[in-house]
Amino acid sequence: FPSAVRHSVQTALAEASGQSDPRLRFVTECTVEDEVLFTPVSWDLEVALRQNQELSNLLEQGAARSKLLEAIGHMVAASQAAEVEQRALIDELEQHIFTFRKLLRWRSGSRPAGVNASLSQ
Repeated sequence: FPSAVRHSVQTALAEASGQSDPRLRFVTECTVEDEVLFTPVSWDLEVALRQNQELSNLLEQGAARSKLLEAIGHMVAASQAAEVEQRALIDELEQHIFTFRKLLRWRSGSRPAGVNASLSQ
């Protein structure tokens, strides 16, 4: 299953190359006791495949609904922690861009000799 998914995603991205910037998101769903459970949304294929494998293993073992919910709860907590970490990184990078723009401002409207950098939004 994981290799088939990887191949499908790579093929789809190759076919769409240059046409758009796809924002792929991955979710695993499983049905337990007539209820559909979902893993948190992931933009990382490898994380999604790992989550899928974990749930598949639990289902094969005949795990109770509560055990599946516990596993999904851990996945949600890890996902939220990663999101906080990514937000902090984005904030730091935005601060660096602000500093670079400030340092690269030139006076009198023209670039100084030897400068061939420009930052724009």
